[in-house]
Order: sequence, then C-alpha cells, then structure tokens
Amino acid sequence: MFTKETTPATVNQSKEVLSNLTDNQKEYLKSLKNVFFDPENDPEQCLEVLMDYKEGWEGNIIENSEEDIPEEKITSDDDLTFNEYTITGDKLVQIAVDSIPHLWYPYFPTTGLVGISGASEAGKSTFARQLALAICNDENTFLEHPLYLQHKSVLYISTEDDQTSMSVQIKKQTLSRYRDGLSRFKLGLNIANVFTYIQNELTKQKADLVVIDVWADLYGESSNELSKVRKNLNNYSNLCRSFKTCICIIHHNTKHSKDNEPSKTNLNGSQAIEAKLRTLLELREINGTSKQLSIIKGNYIPFELKKKRLILSQGDDLNLDFQAEQLYEVEQGKKSQNSFDEVCKERAIQLYTVEGYSQHNTCKILVKEFGDKAPSYGKMNPWLKGYKKGQAKKE
Repeated sequence: MFTKETTPATVNQSKEVLSNLTDNQKEYLKSLKNVFFDPENDPEQCLEVLMDYKEGWEGNIIENSEEDIPEEKITSDDDLTFNEYTITGDKLVQIAVDSIPHLWYPYFPTTGLVGISGASEAGKSTFARQLALAICNDENTFLEHPLYLQHKSVLYISTEDDQTSMSVQIKKQTLSRYRDGLSRFKLGLNIANVFTYIQNELTKQKADLVVIDVWADLYGESSNELSKVRKNLNNYSNLCRSFKTCICIIHHNTKHSKDNEPSKTNLNGSQAIEAKLRTLLELREINGTSKQLSIIKGNYIPFELKKKRLILSQGDDLNLDFQAEQLYEVEQGKKSQNSFDEVCKERAIQLYTVEGYSQHNTCKILVKEFGDKAPSYGKMNPWLKGYKKGQAKKE
C-alpha cells in the first residue's frame, strides 16, 4: 500500500498503478487535484494524488497494479455515483471498531448524513454556525457534549444569507469566543452546482463538517417526490463516504408543527428525507431567550440518550449555552392519547393536503407508520374536514 515516503520503489509503484487506471479514473483524479497526470515527468505528484484519494472508490483501495480497478464516471450533479464493491462478513468483523466514531457525541457521526429541522426562525442557522465555529476553534466540547475533531475545518454553504448578512452574524457570534480558526471556516455563497463544488472544496481542504443551509433551496424540486428526494440525498451520502465527512442539511418543518410534540412527522416533505438521515435533530424556541433541542431520529444514538432534550439559553451574541438536560415528557410516563392523536392528525393532514393522497390511502399509510395505534377511517375523517386535498393524487 502507498505510504507518504517517496522512494524510487514507490515512484515505480505509482507508474505501475497509473498505467492500469482507466481514462475515466484519470479524469476523475485530475478533476479533484487539478493536475495533469504525467507519470514520466512527475510521478511523485501522481503518487501523492493517488495516496490522497485512494479511497475515492468506496473501499476499493489501490493496493498494486495487478488488481482490477472498476470504472467510475461522474456524469453530473444529478447523477453522482460511486462504484459497487463486495465484502465478506468475516472481513467486516476483522475491521470493525467497538463503536461508531462520532464528530459530536452522541449526535453527529464522523461520517454520514444528518439534519437539523425546525420551524421558521427557530434558530437553525445560528445553531449550525455556532457548531461550525466551535469545530474550527478546536473546542473540546459543544453544548457540553464531546467533539472529536480531525481537520478542525468546516465548509458552510448558505442559500439564505449574502456576504453582508453572513458577515454581521459571524462577527456577532465571534465577538467574545470562537476567534481562532476562522480561516478554516469556509463559506460558499451563490453555489449553482453543489456536488461539484463540495468535491472541489473538500479536495483542497478536508473538513469535519459540511453544512447545507438550506437543503430545499439547492434541491430545487418538490420535497414530496420520494424517488427524487432519495436520489438527491444519496448523492450527499456518497460524498460523505468518499471524503469521510459529516454533511448536515438544514430543513424546515411544516407550518402547523409548532404546537406538536417533536416528531418526524413535523418535517416538511417526503418521508424519504428523514429515512436517509442518520441523525435528525429538531430545534424549537421555548421563549425569547431559550431553545429546546430534541433527538427526532438517531441510528447510532443509544436509546436512553434519545429520551433526553437539551434546554439551551441564547445570549446577546446569538450563541447558545447548555442549561439543562430534560427527559421527554412522553417517556416519563405514558403518552396521553390526546398528545398521540395530535401527532397522527398532523401526519394525516400532511399526507392529505401536501402529498395529495386520498383519504383512503392516507388511512392505509397511517396504519403502516403507527401500527395498531393508527386512527380508524371514521376517526380520521373529521380531522381532514376543511382542508383541501393536494392536486397530485397518489395511489
């Protein structure tokens, strides 16, 4: 395997491997590093590129020139694909670690797609910026939970703020803290081809975290179309794996969710959104100076931690501080039927009005999602009175 020490032997190894790369793979590496591959004239630079991106083929690490290297082609931002590979169970056991590595424990894994949701003006962007600043400042913790940093760098892509408004926010958040490492806080504005942009930026400088604020703006289509949403989020997942980074998307809740319990059903759009995320957090305002952070989904989060909410205070500098940890009310005792009905009602309204399902199919979906606790057709029917069914009926 390649090492960082360049010797005549490794230079020859570089030449051997390069001679076996396909044209598509050479073009891919060339686009990442922006160099011309010429093993005869500059084999050491070629070796460096191969070292840096040898894991770009998802597990097919280039060991020697005798291995077959599958072809790969990235045709566009809408069709970002990485080649397949197979691994045996015994190999998985051999390489397995004791626990999932985390960037921010227990919330965000080191590698994976995560999300922050909330109602309008809940403070999602402020929260994400503060996390980004803490990472770049090489903090040991964020909101009293451990940070495990590798690069101390963040790529933040904003669609809702321009350079002026973002500069005001960042200046305010760094007046009394997070002053170090601002050069490692990279901000992307007016981004058109987001996947190409992320690839190029992470090639130049690896990052612990990439923030997409907000995802729906860059997605650009209806968030209710399951297959298109999955394809788009799959591209982000592929980038996570390729660059060994955590990508966090910021997304809005539905208009009527503010009075509901924190739930996946509050999310605006297709169920595919939360399904693709490894972690989904919901931020909401309690009062003018306090926020509540809830775990809506956490594939790698222990069950006992999922039951806890963080109560946060917000200062004049916009930054949040840990105040308390609170058990979910619904976990402290039995959830009241009224509270559960509200969750079902909100989901029924979303399926009927936003996603356009008939009442019959809405009832069937609720049964799939809530099991024997789902409301009957007769109970659901009054919930939907006064609402207009979506234009695109889905059977």
